[in-house]
Amino acid sequence: MINHEKRIIYYLFFCLIFEVKSQQLIDFSNISDTVWVGKPVIFNSLQPNKNIILYYSTDDGNSWETLANNFNALYIWEVPFTLNKQIVFKAIKKDTVGFELIWHNKFAHTDEIRSIDFSPDGKYVLTYSTDGWLKVWDIANKIGIDSLVISGEEYLYDAKFYKTSGKILYSVGANTFIWDRNKKSTKSFFTTNFDSFIRKIDVNPQKTEFATVTNDIDVNSYDNENYLPNYFDFSSAAEYGNAYDIRYSNDGKYVGIPTYNGKIIINDLDNYNSNYKVDSKPIYSLCFLNDNNNVAFGGASTKLQFYDRVNRSYDTLVPSFKSAIRDIKYSQSRNEVYASSTDSTLKIWNVETKQKFPLELNEPYQILTFDITQTSDTIATSGRENEFRIWKNYQILEEVELDTFVCMQEVFFKISTDIHHPQPNEKINAFVEISAKYQDTLRKLDWWEVHTEIRLPISSVFDSDYEDLIEDLYYSFDVDSNFVFSPNYFWEDSFKSLYFNKKSEVLIIDTVIITPEDNFYPIIKSDSVQIEYYCENYSSFEFVQIPKITQVVKNNNLIQCFFDEDIDNNTEILVFDYSGKVYSNTFYYFASSKELILQNINSGLIFVLLKNKNYTISLKLYSNK
Repeated sequence: MINHEKRIIYYLFFCLIFEVKSQQLIDFSNISDTVWVGKPVIFNSLQPNKNIILYYSTDDGNSWETLANNFNALYIWEVPFTLNKQIVFKAIKKDTVGFELIWHNKFAHTDEIRSIDFSPDGKYVLTYSTDGWLKVWDIANKIGIDSLVISGEEYLYDAKFYKTSGKILYSVGANTFIWDRNKKSTKSFFTTNFDSFIRKIDVNPQKTEFATVTNDIDVNSYDNENYLPNYFDFSSAAEYGNAYDIRYSNDGKYVGIPTYNGKIIINDLDNYNSNYKVDSKPIYSLCFLNDNNNVAFGGASTKLQFYDRVNRSYDTLVPSFKSAIRDIKYSQSRNEVYASSTDSTLKIWNVETKQKFPLELNEPYQILTFDITQTSDTIATSGRENEFRIWKNYQILEEVELDTFVCMQEVFFKISTDIHHPQPNEKINAFVEISAKYQDTLRKLDWWEVHTEIRLPISSVFDSDYEDLIEDLYYSFDVDSNFVFSPNYFWEDSFKSLYFNKKSEVLIIDTVIITPEDNFYPIIKSDSVQIEYYCENYSSFEFVQIPKITQVVKNNNLIQCFFDEDIDNNTEILVFDYSGKVYSNTFYYFASSKELILQNINSGLIFVLLKNKNYTISLKLYSNK
């Protein structure tokens, strides 16, 4: 029993691990914690059979740039220039969930359905049929909740919800009615021409207004349900033929009407209209795209087309339908155009890319009309049958993985001097030059505090009997923020051409610290780390200290140094340790004496400098106090 329970636990644990692993898209662990500007980064997909889109952000995810589309194996990318210290990578895997049939109502009416429309909240759908019935359906419960019968009439073409699910506009012949479902009442609107019939109704998306168009292009706009219409007197129908649709622009300022003669009429609702010859065949439907100047249209030519009425330019989208396009809708939330045809299909195109979505709806009837909810998540179709179908629209499910890395830049430092072959005791100025791959990096130069530490081997500066005690020791000093070497008091004398032990010396840049920026990495160019100082005219043996040290005696906390000649009364004496710390009041000597006494010196290596106008003596001593 226990073993069985353990197996279950292990199995659940394995499933959990597998689920966690399956959510990983990119092997970000393969990338170092630091990425370098101008250098490649390698991305490896952990889901090689899936298309993944890679993005990067240099502003903490406020904006994103695409670096790879549909990558599914390995991708090498060079980090672009940025002054920011962090870069964020985002991997997105998109899976398409296709259409899902929510409801197939096979017996909604007894004749073909000419109009189908969602309520503003998407909870209800209405159908209007040539059988004389206007019906309202509850989608969630799949039942009819209300109906209105129009008996003994013909030319029943269109119906729309009017701002709420409680009011419905519908046409009967040349008249428009509003059905108030809550008050159980209907009201008729005045129509100017009783020799025609209303083909379509549309509701203004921005205000309480609707418009109608008759078959012979009588257009009426109603800005309040209590007022008479605004009538637009177009030129004769002979110029355009019949009208088949009317659509408001997204801002509600224009209406568009497609016509039999292949023309589109655009009216600004102020009795001014423009017309555009865009097709040689009848146009049955249109919609405005993302502005008033661009429309999508289609009809008997079976092709969906985009038209820019400012530039008078076309985009013909593929593939075409097998028969006429009868209805077109624009989705603002998805920036897509939906078109349906009497070939029983509904297709979707992306407006920006003008690419068709790979899936489409295939209905058991010729589609005369369809609708999409305001959120575009549901589609309803109907047509030359007594049935309708409602679909859950396709979805793009995104799986996202994020990771953040330090974004570093290499900054190159080069040391140089103003003298290449100095003579002994000749002053040398050292300079440090800065460069970077991207010149814009140096824009931050004025904001930086730059401390560059240069090391000089102590064994090269001072002659001593204690070489074994100072191996690998260096005296360090800083280059100032202007990148020009500024020696302190001691180095004013010491940083001259060096001749005590060798004919050449090495100057080394040890560290470079840039503050407050921490994403600029100093690189010392290898070909300029060393500088050799050649003493061409002298050798170290030609220099003899005057006076010479004859004896060094250590006695507890005292060190006595004896010389073969008297120390000049004007001699300047400096005592310090290898770190540069200066000791004052730690020595004394007697004028015109051959003895120098040092006291209270800490343990370790110390240096003594004696200088006057005739000589400079440097002593290297070891105190073991």
